[in-house]
Amino acid sequence: MGEKGDRSLEFETTGSFGEAQGLYRSIEQEFIFENTLTDSFGLELGAHVLGQDIRRVSELPDFVGVNFMGVSAEFRYVVWHRTKDVPIQVTMTVQPEYNSIAEAGRQANDVTASFRAVADIISGDRRLYGAVNLVYAPDGSRFPGQLWQDTAVLSASAALSYRLTPPLMFGAEADYDRAYGGLVPRGFEGQAVYFGPTFHYQINEKIDLSAAFLAQTTVGRVDFEEFPRQLAKLRLEVDF
Repeated sequence: MGEKGDRSLEFETTGSFGEAQGLYRSIEQEFIFENTLTDSFGLELGAHVLGQDIRRVSELPDFVGVNFMGVSAEFRYVVWHRTKDVPIQVTMTVQPEYNSIAEAGRQANDVTASFRAVADIISGDRRLYGAVNLVYAPDGSRFPGQLWQDTAVLSASAALSYRLTPPLMFGAEADYDRAYGGLVPRGFEGQAVYFGPTFHYQINEKIDLSAAFLAQTTVGRVDFEEFPRQLAKLRLEVDF
């Protein structure tokens, strides 16, 4: 959360790669302004640009191009602050988002909201960091001339990171995602289990860089229809 008055700019790049067949590459670039209004409440405002290279993918037209995608906001509230005796913090977030561009550059009206509960813990020597996330993300979308389609994703993730040197951390993350039809989860449509490494480097007091790479594992049924094969994220944050 940071401290009251903290402000920053974030440049967050998210990549999704691979479907059941064909070539699928999707890169979303977010430009985010973050403002910590109180010690418990923070706000983020974001703009999104989407670049895609899609060829021979089932149910999608071939497409290569870059479009302005949409806008989002995130509201973050700490419901339990970390203390010296109890080094656990619990945060709730909600992130509404509107997008006018869908996969393969198609025009659409897409409204989604991600509700997230985050619990994180720091060891006494501040070298070991752990976190658990629970996410519910309902989505409503409509293509021109078609009816609204409602879906939802339920996710759970866990991560551990270890500080090797004061500025450098490495870790690992595991995610479990389930896709459903309907805003209220019903009609199970698919699932995916991801695992991979994470990285964080504090360049200086004002700038830090973090990254993660996740790939679907063979735990359970591998699903390349509803979920991409690999996910990658790169984030540069500049405080001011």
